[in-house]
Formats: sequence, C-alpha cells, structure tokens
Amino acid sequence: MTRRQKAAASIELSHLSVHFRLTHRSVPTLKEWAIKRLQNRLKEQYFIALDDVGLTVEEGMSFGVIGANGAGKSTLLRVIAGIIEPSTGVAVIRGRVAPIIELGTGFDGELSARENVFFNGALLGRSRSEMRDRLETILHFAMLEEFADAPLRTFSSGMTARLAFAIATSVDADVLVLDEILSVGDEMFRRRCRSRIDEFRREGATIVLVSHDLNTIERLCSQAAWLDAGRLRALGPASDVVRTYLRETRQAKNGAGGAPGSAHARSDAPDADRVRRLVRQTDEKITRGEAAVLVVRARHGVFFAPPEAIGLFSDLPPDSHLAPYAEQICRDQVTQVPGDGRFRPADVASRAELAVFATAAAGEIDDRITPALGVFTDVPRTHWAAPFIEHVFHRDAIPGRPDGTFGPDEPMTIADFATSVEHLAGLRAESLLSPGSLDDGDE
Repeated sequence: MTRRQKAAASIELSHLSVHFRLTHRSVPTLKEWAIKRLQNRLKEQYFIALDDVGLTVEEGMSFGVIGANGAGKSTLLRVIAGIIEPSTGVAVIRGRVAPIIELGTGFDGELSARENVFFNGALLGRSRSEMRDRLETILHFAMLEEFADAPLRTFSSGMTARLAFAIATSVDADVLVLDEILSVGDEMFRRRCRSRIDEFRREGATIVLVSHDLNTIERLCSQAAWLDAGRLRALGPASDVVRTYLRETRQAKNGAGGAPGSAHARSDAPDADRVRRLVRQTDEKITRGEAAVLVVRARHGVFFAPPEAIGLFSDLPPDSHLAPYAEQICRDQVTQVPGDGRFRPADVASRAELAVFATAAAGEIDDRITPALGVFTDVPRTHWAAPFIEHVFHRDAIPGRPDGTFGPDEPMTIADFATSVEHLAGLRAESLLSPGSLDDGDE
C-alpha cells in the first residue's frame, strides 16, 4: 500500500449536529393532514443524535470514540462515512473511506460469498476488475475459500464478519472507519483484524474506531473522544479520555445511590457460596458468570475489587453483582463484547471456554499461544478456541479423551476448572473463594 504525502487533516468536523424527526402518530389522510396543518396542530419533535460536535483527526492518526449505548457514536461514524448528512455544521472528509459500520450491510443473503465480494465492493465504490484481482486474497483472509460458492444466508455471524472486514480492508484506503468490529468473531479472527489494522497504521492510514472495549481504545488509539447524549464530553489522548470516562461514570453511579466500592461491585457472595459447594461436588457445572468471578480472582487476587460496571452487556445491568467481573475479563482481553451485546451469565460454560479462561487465569492469554496443529479430531485448526485448547493440553492442564477428542462444546465442571488452574497457575479452586485464602493455594 502507498499513501499520499501528509497534507491537511483527514477529518474536520465543525459545529456538527444531526437531528432525526420523531413520528409519534401518523395522520391517516391527506385531508386530515391539511386541516391539522392549517390549524397549526402538527407538532414535529426531533431527536438530537449529535449536538454541536467539533473535532479534527489528523492524517495517519488512530482515533477512538467511546461512550454509552445511544451516545451518538455510530451516528458520528455514519457522518464520516458519508451515509448521513449533517443537519447543521460542516463535515470535511479527505481521502478514500473504507467503512465497516454494520456487519451484513451491503450483502445479499441469496448470493454466494464470491458474488457478495463484487456486490459489496461495488457499493464501496470499487470496480469489478479491482475486486476480481483481490478476490482470492479476500477469501483467504476471511478463511472462506471452501465456502466461496455457498449462499451467505448459510453463514454464521462470525463468517459474515470475516468477509465484511476482508472486503473493506482489501484495497488502499485513506480513512478506515470501524464500529465494534473487534468485538465479534473468535479470538483468532480478532488477532487477524488487529494485525490488518496495524498494517494500515504503518502505511499511514487514518483510523476511526468505536468500541466498548476500553483496553482496545487505549492500545490502538493515540487520541479519543467521549460522546455523551450526543455531546462531546472529553477530547484528547486516549488514555486520559478513558480515565475521565471511567471516573465520571463511576461518580455518577455512586451519586445515584451507591456508595463507592459497595454492594454489587465488590461482592459475589451468592456465587462464592455456590462454588464452595461445587468444590465438594466436582461433577457440577460452572456458569459463565461464576467462571468470570473465578478468573478475575485468579488473575488479580481475592482482594481485588473490579471497577463499577458501566453496562457493557445488555443482559447484565450495572447493578448486577456479576457485571463488574464480566466487564473486567473484557478489560483483561479474556473475552470481548459479542455482536448481540449479551454475556449470558447463567449459561453453562463450555470446555472450549474453559481452555481460554484457564489460560487467562494463568496470565498467559497474550503470549505462549501458538497456532493450532489439529491435535483433536473434534477441534479443527480453524476452531475459535483451538490454540487455547492445544495450549492447555500441552501444559497437561486439561486432558484429552482416549478416543482423541476434546469435547469443546461439553459443559465445564468444577473438576475441569480446579485441575486446569492448579496446573497452570498453581492455585487451588478453594483459594479463590474468600479473602485471605489465596496464599494457601500457592504452597
């Protein structure tokens, strides 16, 4: 890839506002509309998605956008991508834009992956010859060569995500616009995405990234903006903006009735009682919520209190005692917010998830993990957890089966968790249940 010489800023937004008209009740006939119009009884109301936003993103900068759901982040990206026109203000975008805003947009479910490459490429302004030259590269990056002629409606959301990302990033672009793309797909795909984004950064492209994963924003972005109810609350270095966001969000929650560091954010007593019983019943299954508590305690110690939850998951309200733990394993990059925004804390964790959680508990989530070789007959190398499954197997933390299978979709049991954590981290499961007992597990 080659980039033009640095010149003016890639993105300049000045006094930008976006208003959407709200329709509360339809007028059934033209006659009734005319009468209400003459009587001045037609009342129009507007929802302000963005309100007087001004910012500049220099060419070659990686820029993050954070904020709660409904803050206006996706609307901002749609303005930058040219999908939405500002109601007031000015938006100047210089260079070719590659938007990945809503996965599946610009695809036809009845067309094959191969046909959708050309169809989606045309919507992005790419010529047919350009897409033909890059077709094999796109399918290879998306790991979809063997599914090239299958209709898209038969694809999983992860397969669709891979195809969308591969198409949008397959050609030179001056501005790459990403909306939560790093929160979908399996861990291997997310690593490939980060590698591709790093390549764009090295080549001097401007990147605008929206994500609820604050660790990702701090790692990938030099500057960031915090949007709150459509208004710009903070703008500056990414780490400073993230800290301001967390501090003020936490203070707002405390001011709404919670004392700092109290109740739900620091206590998992009901789950601790249950896990104490599970320790004595090793064939009992562990839920995803319970696994999150245990992994956080294994990584940070039983005295560690996760920060107040900010509502990353739609099925875990911030006042849930499990929410801080679920959000902490996102900050630790053990898992990501899925595309549907749900954590599913009551679902039984699988053995595949156990491999990831156990690796994270030992602090090895980001290193020592090598590509999968296909050790187990029921875990292909392309399986989302294959590298972690083979990692814990080679460390003798989680055994395989005599028939050469692993059982990735089978439920995780307390025996599985206890064995794996003891082998990888030198901790006993009991040591993770109450303050003061962690040292006992290190003997």
